[in-house]
Amino acid sequence: QFGLSANTLAFNTTFGDATISSQKINLSGIGAGWTASADADWLVLTPDTSGETPTLTVAIDTSKITGWGLFKASISLYDPASGTYSIITIELAVDAVRLYGNYPAIAFNSLDTQQTSIHTIDILTNSENAIAWQASANVNWLTLTPDTANNKLTIATIPANASDNTLSFGEITISAT
Repeated sequence: QFGLSANTLAFNTTFGDATISSQKINLSGIGAGWTASADADWLVLTPDTSGETPTLTVAIDTSKITGWGLFKASISLYDPASGTYSIITIELAVDAVRLYGNYPAIAFNSLDTQQTSIHTIDILTNSENAIAWQASANVNWLTLTPDTANNKLTIATIPANASDNTLSFGEITISAT
Protein backbone atom coordinates (compact mmCIF):
# COMPACT_ATOMS: atom_id res chain seq x y z
CA GLN A 1 0.00 0.00 0.00
CA PHE A 2 1.30 3.46 -0.87
CA GLY A 3 1.01 6.53 1.36
CA LEU A 4 -0.54 9.97 0.84
CA SER A 5 0.32 13.24 2.59
CA ALA A 6 -3.43 13.98 2.70
CA ASN A 7 -6.61 11.93 2.26
CA THR A 8 -8.85 15.00 2.17
CA LEU A 9 -8.46 18.43 0.57
CA ALA A 10 -10.66 21.45 1.23
CA PHE A 11 -10.91 24.52 -0.99
CA ASN A 12 -12.77 27.76 -0.20
CA THR A 13 -13.69 30.63 -2.52
CA THR A 14 -16.34 33.17 -3.38
CA PHE A 15 -18.48 32.63 -6.47
CA GLY A 16 -16.97 34.53 -9.39
CA ASP A 17 -13.40 34.59 -8.08
CA ALA A 18 -10.95 33.98 -10.92
CA THR A 19 -8.51 31.70 -9.17
CA ILE A 20 -8.28 29.29 -6.26
CA SER A 21 -4.88 28.23 -4.94
CA SER A 22 -3.92 24.70 -5.93
CA GLN A 23 -2.89 22.08 -3.38
CA LYS A 24 -0.24 19.38 -3.60
CA ILE A 25 -0.29 15.81 -2.31
CA ASN A 26 2.95 13.87 -1.81
CA LEU A 27 2.83 10.17 -2.70
CA SER A 28 5.17 7.75 -0.93
CA GLY A 29 5.90 4.15 -1.84
CA ILE A 30 3.96 4.34 -5.10
CA GLY A 31 5.21 2.45 -8.13
CA ALA A 32 5.97 3.76 -11.59
CA GLY A 33 3.05 4.23 -13.94
CA TRP A 34 0.59 5.35 -11.24
CA THR A 35 -2.56 7.09 -12.40
CA ALA A 36 -5.01 9.60 -10.96
CA SER A 37 -8.57 10.31 -12.07
CA ALA A 38 -11.28 12.65 -10.79
CA ASP A 39 -15.05 12.23 -10.80
CA ALA A 40 -15.73 15.98 -11.26
CA ASP A 41 -14.95 18.06 -14.33
CA TRP A 42 -13.96 21.07 -12.17
CA LEU A 43 -10.94 19.22 -10.77
CA VAL A 44 -7.62 19.59 -12.63
CA LEU A 45 -5.00 16.96 -11.79
CA THR A 46 -1.32 17.42 -12.58
CA PRO A 47 0.94 14.46 -11.72
CA ASP A 48 4.68 15.10 -11.26
CA THR A 49 7.16 12.22 -11.14
CA SER A 50 10.28 14.30 -11.83
CA GLY A 51 11.41 14.54 -8.21
CA GLU A 52 12.39 12.03 -5.57
CA THR A 53 8.83 11.98 -4.18
CA PRO A 54 6.01 11.86 -6.74
CA THR A 55 3.32 14.53 -6.25
CA LEU A 56 -0.18 15.23 -7.46
CA THR A 57 -1.21 18.87 -7.77
CA VAL A 58 -4.95 19.43 -7.46
CA ALA A 59 -6.44 22.63 -8.87
CA ILE A 60 -9.95 23.95 -9.46
CA ASP A 61 -11.16 25.06 -12.90
CA THR A 62 -13.28 28.05 -11.85
CA SER A 63 -14.91 28.25 -15.29
CA LYS A 64 -16.74 25.00 -14.42
CA ILE A 65 -18.22 26.38 -11.18
CA THR A 66 -21.72 27.61 -11.99
CA GLY A 67 -23.11 28.46 -8.56
CA TRP A 68 -22.44 28.58 -4.86
CA GLY A 69 -22.67 25.85 -2.26
CA LEU A 70 -20.64 22.88 -1.06
CA PHE A 71 -19.33 20.66 -3.85
CA LYS A 72 -17.82 17.23 -3.20
CA ALA A 73 -15.71 15.04 -5.43
CA SER A 74 -13.21 12.19 -5.28
CA ILE A 75 -9.84 11.48 -6.79
CA SER A 76 -8.90 7.86 -7.35
CA LEU A 77 -5.19 6.97 -7.31
CA TYR A 78 -4.08 3.62 -8.70
CA ASP A 79 -0.69 1.97 -8.16
CA PRO A 80 -0.20 -0.75 -10.79
CA ALA A 81 2.85 -2.14 -8.94
CA SER A 82 0.79 -3.14 -5.90
CA GLY A 83 -2.62 -3.24 -7.62
CA THR A 84 -4.11 -0.95 -4.94
CA TYR A 85 -6.30 2.14 -5.02
CA SER A 86 -6.59 5.10 -2.68
CA ILE A 87 -9.36 7.67 -2.63
CA ILE A 88 -8.85 11.36 -1.86
CA THR A 89 -11.97 13.27 -0.82
CA ILE A 90 -12.32 16.83 -2.13
CA GLU A 91 -14.61 19.54 -0.77
CA LEU A 92 -15.06 22.88 -2.48
CA ALA A 93 -16.99 25.53 -0.52
CA VAL A 94 -18.18 28.36 -2.75
CA ASP A 95 -19.65 31.32 -0.90
CA ALA A 96 -22.37 33.47 -2.45
CA VAL A 97 -21.42 37.02 -3.40
CA ARG A 98 -22.53 39.40 -0.70
CA LEU A 99 -23.01 43.17 -0.66
CA TYR A 100 -23.21 44.96 2.67
CA GLY A 101 -22.71 48.32 4.30
CA ASN A 102 -19.91 49.11 6.71
CA TYR A 103 -22.57 49.93 9.34
CA PRO A 104 -25.35 47.44 10.11
CA ALA A 105 -27.57 50.27 11.39
CA ILE A 106 -27.60 54.06 11.36
CA ALA A 107 -29.62 56.58 13.33
CA PHE A 108 -30.98 60.01 12.48
CA ASN A 109 -32.26 62.58 14.93
CA SER A 110 -33.80 66.00 14.91
CA LEU A 111 -33.65 67.93 18.16
CA ASP A 112 -33.64 71.63 18.94
CA THR A 113 -29.95 71.46 19.82
CA GLN A 114 -28.71 68.78 17.43
CA GLN A 115 -29.66 67.37 14.05
CA THR A 116 -28.28 64.39 12.17
CA SER A 117 -30.06 64.08 8.87
CA ILE A 118 -27.41 62.60 6.54
CA HIS A 119 -25.03 59.62 6.60
CA THR A 120 -22.65 58.19 4.00
CA ILE A 121 -21.79 54.51 4.20
CA ASP A 122 -19.35 52.33 2.30
CA ILE A 123 -20.76 49.48 0.23
CA LEU A 124 -18.55 46.40 0.59
CA THR A 125 -18.43 42.96 -1.03
CA ASN A 126 -16.75 39.62 -0.36
CA SER A 127 -15.93 39.23 -4.07
CA GLU A 128 -12.58 39.99 -5.67
CA ASN A 129 -14.53 41.44 -8.60
CA ALA A 130 -16.33 44.77 -8.73
CA ILE A 131 -20.09 44.31 -8.32
CA ALA A 132 -22.61 46.71 -9.82
CA TRP A 133 -25.24 47.54 -7.21
CA GLN A 134 -28.35 49.55 -6.45
CA ALA A 135 -30.12 50.60 -3.27
CA SER A 136 -33.76 51.09 -2.31
CA ALA A 137 -35.62 52.12 0.83
CA ASN A 138 -38.98 50.92 2.12
CA VAL A 139 -40.00 54.32 3.54
CA ASN A 140 -40.67 57.69 1.93
CA TRP A 141 -38.73 59.73 4.50
CA LEU A 142 -35.33 58.51 3.26
CA THR A 143 -33.53 59.53 0.07
CA LEU A 144 -30.69 57.47 -1.29
CA THR A 145 -27.88 58.82 -3.45
CA PRO A 146 -25.61 56.04 -4.72
CA ASP A 147 -22.02 56.71 -5.79
CA THR A 148 -21.35 53.38 -7.48
CA ALA A 149 -17.95 54.48 -8.81
CA ASN A 150 -16.67 54.85 -5.23
CA ASN A 151 -19.00 52.27 -3.60
CA LYS A 152 -20.62 54.79 -1.28
CA LEU A 153 -24.27 55.42 -0.45
CA THR A 154 -25.47 58.72 0.97
CA ILE A 155 -28.66 58.41 3.00
CA ALA A 156 -30.62 61.52 3.94
CA THR A 157 -33.91 62.18 5.68
CA ILE A 158 -36.86 64.15 4.38
CA PRO A 159 -38.21 65.60 7.64
CA ALA A 160 -41.51 66.64 6.05
CA ASN A 161 -42.28 62.97 5.29
CA ALA A 162 -41.43 61.69 8.79
CA SER A 163 -43.87 61.59 11.69
CA ASP A 164 -43.30 64.15 14.43
CA ASN A 165 -42.22 63.08 17.93
CA THR A 166 -42.05 59.36 17.13
CA LEU A 167 -39.46 56.69 16.62
CA SER A 168 -39.49 55.54 12.99
CA PHE A 169 -37.77 52.62 11.36
CA GLY A 170 -36.81 52.07 7.72
CA GLU A 171 -34.96 49.43 5.80
CA ILE A 172 -32.46 49.88 2.98
CA THR A 173 -31.83 47.03 0.56
CA ILE A 174 -28.58 46.83 -1.39
CA SER A 175 -28.70 44.46 -4.35
CA ALA A 176 -26.56 43.56 -7.34
CA THR A 177 -27.72 44.83 -10.73
